[in-house]
Amino acid sequence: MSVRLKIVQIGNSQGIRLPKPLLEQCQIRKEVEAEVRDGVIMLRSVKKKHRQGWAVAFKEMTSHSDDNLILGDFQNEFDESNWQWK
Repeated sequence: MSVRLKIVQIGNSQGIRLPKPLLEQCQIRKEVEAEVRDGVIMLRSVKKKHRQGWAVAFKEMTSHSDDNLILGDFQNEFDESNWQWK
């Protein structure tokens, strides 16, 4: 898809408005990664990494003593009589 876009004033900056179909085609939602290469501005959708931010969240939970098991211990009759940990 090729479209001609006008540059518009946005506060002290300038920008472009990207049509929704163009954004959808590139799977762009809230944030883009921009790069200039050989005079060409390239925009890429930002892919959130799985479990991004979990390490920080776990450290914060630990500092608030909020890292306890919610469901408690899972031992049952089978564990006590028929299972042996090695």
